[in-house]
Amino acid sequence: MKKSVVLVNHEMGMGGAERQFSIMANNLAGRGWDVGIATWVDEPSYYELAPGVEHIRMGASEHGKNALQGLVLNRERIRRLRAVLAERKPSVVISFNHRNNIRSILAARPLGIPTIVMEASDPFREPLEREWKILRTLLYPTCASVVLQTQAVVSYFRPNVQRIVEVIPNPIVDPGFRRKPNPSGRSVVSLGRLVEVKGQDLLLKAFSLASKQKPDWRLTLYGEGESREELEAIRSELKLEKVVDLPGAVAKPYEVLAKADLFVMSSRREGFPNALCEAMAVGLPAVSFDCPYGPGFIIREGVDGLLAKPEDVEDLAAKLVELMSDDERREAMSVRAPEVLDRFGEQKVMDQWEALLNKVAK
Repeated sequence: MKKSVVLVNHEMGMGGAERQFSIMANNLAGRGWDVGIATWVDEPSYYELAPGVEHIRMGASEHGKNALQGLVLNRERIRRLRAVLAERKPSVVISFNHRNNIRSILAARPLGIPTIVMEASDPFREPLEREWKILRTLLYPTCASVVLQTQAVVSYFRPNVQRIVEVIPNPIVDPGFRRKPNPSGRSVVSLGRLVEVKGQDLLLKAFSLASKQKPDWRLTLYGEGESREELEAIRSELKLEKVVDLPGAVAKPYEVLAKADLFVMSSRREGFPNALCEAMAVGLPAVSFDCPYGPGFIIREGVDGLLAKPEDVEDLAAKLVELMSDDERREAMSVRAPEVLDRFGEQKVMDQWEALLNKVAK
């Protein structure tokens, strides 16, 4: 009997989680799994899916205007997902995001289908309504497994969840090429949704300080999101229009990353930052806030990047200037940065996932 899995997420639009789901789905399909991705949003996947991956659009993306309407809508989501699972009869369900996780558990449990739930954010600081926290506390112990991306967040959960935790980082695809050294390069790049948690407002302030010492450098912020107008206003206020670009989202991040000289990440919190790993995979040295919990787990201080104090604009500016001023050090870090693939490469991480899936499916 062919092994089968259904991955559940809100949507497959632009975003780090969606990119990871596409990588996981495509890899598992290549390993002989029958793979479906079930989403509430009907829009097609922003990322390319392999021919063997079916995108199941359940059409239940509305948001309730009050608690009662939200309850009705969530019951309908659970009903639709259960119908999908009853038809496909997967060996395992993998779900992402706490709300989707709870819906997936409730949909799969009456069918006897084991569920693996993923938590990719910082649960200590992630805002979550009281009723969802209660449901998480009650339902997570009933899962087959809870997958976390770093050991640091395991302590958030109670012992009855810790016993079923697996720590598996995100899989990073090898781009198959590396950036070429550019002695005259003066380009800093950042990649991520334009939202408050990604801290691009802090980055603009830090780059303003750095630019006073290094006026020949440019910053490009790739991404799209609700903070665009605010960031454009900050850029104008700081008089950075001539040295800071916001060109929007990119479908092929490796191509734009390979043209840069330095990567910067300014998040207020993270789970496991994909963009940081992707930048290092092509050979970009990195500067990042040492925010909870991912960057310090990925960057090797002084080897392939530098870590600044969390949300400290002046320290981030100083770290940027430190590498902007030292071409030889940047290139030395550039040589070491792709070693991130030795730790988090796609095949290595997906071996961990397949081992877990096989264990759960039994």
